[in-house]
Amino acid sequence: VVMMPITIFSDDTSGNKSKVWNKFDSWNFQLAGLPQKTNSSHLNFHFICASNKVPVMEMAVPVVSELKLLEDTGIEAYDAKLQCDVIVIAPVLCFLCDNPRAAEICSQLGATSVKYCRVCMVGAQQVNA
Repeated sequence: VVMMPITIFSDDTSGNKSKVWNKFDSWNFQLAGLPQKTNSSHLNFHFICASNKVPVMEMAVPVVSELKLLEDTGIEAYDAKLQCDVIVIAPVLCFLCDNPRAAEICSQLGATSVKYCRVCMVGAQQVNA
């Protein structure tokens, strides 16, 4: 059994600076156990899916189901170094995204809401009794 933790990344990308036209939502992943110099190489960013028509949360359903399957049961692969078949299990180490995407994934309005923190009541009107 070989453990290969992965890091998931999601963001909206576009061909222009304003992200108004031709916006694509994409999902990518990296192997989390690689050294930092190797991990930051463009060769180690792996594409999962992208769409300009399907919302990010609709794309998340098959992505999450496949990641759960990969974490729970793994896949069988051939290891050339060991020269035998191995089971590769890839748990998700973390999910990376920017603040607007994190708010969207968590179904929150983020800083645009009137009362955006339910714990400390930031943004709520303070009533003095």
